[in-house]
Amino acid sequence: MLLFGIIMQMNYIEMNQQFQKHKKVIVTMNQWVTYVFYMLYPLALLYLFLNRKELLLKSIFVPGCSFVLLSFIRKKLARKRPYEVYDFKPIIEKETKANSMPSSHVFSACLIAMVCLQINTVFGCILLLLALISAVLRVVGGVHFVSDVVVGYIAGIACGILLFL
Repeated sequence: MLLFGIIMQMNYIEMNQQFQKHKKVIVTMNQWVTYVFYMLYPLALLYLFLNRKELLLKSIFVPGCSFVLLSFIRKKLARKRPYEVYDFKPIIEKETKANSMPSSHVFSACLIAMVCLQINTVFGCILLLLALISAVLRVVGGVHFVSDVVVGYIAGIACGILLFL
């Protein structure tokens, strides 16, 4: 187990050093993807209000309750972030301590994509791909472990499936 920890530390530090030269691109992409999802959710709710009222309450209630539950789980797990564990400066600037598992950014992106999937299948699938890009950026940016974003992605989709029941 100690050997595995040493290998992981070397990989994260090496990855961080490799991607530092692309810091501006990574930070910009991360901000852009995050803004896209933050803008799309209220627009999706507005669309549902105007065109598909029967889906509106579910599209507010399911993400809201899911996010509260996710926040509780994150606090209970209190997993440290890669930059706390391996002591390096993350590419995506963040001063938050712990609460790394699961990734709330990736979870939220998947859940918003699932809301949009109700509206348009192709658009929803494109957003799920964009959520995957967000997951990669969060790992490359040094603010999450791979397992954090994988669990966030799966949890976002699982909670999003409740929208279709």
